[in-house]
Amino acid sequence: MRDTAKEAAEVQARIQEQLGGAARIRLAYEMSAAARALALVGLRARRPDSSPEELSRALHPLTR
Repeated sequence: MRDTAKEAAEVQARIQEQLGGAARIRLAYEMSAAARALALVGLRARRPDSSPEELSRALHPLTR
């Protein structure tokens, strides 16, 4: 399921095709950082008493 309209997705794809390699890497990093931040907000809401270390472990379970 996608929440982006088809026309908007097409515009995004055209813009991304015009980006150079460094810009694509930067965009991927920024999108990843945004996803991590949103996930952390969700974890904090569900686990308000958890320490930062506990939240980090919950966010990155494969790095334990």
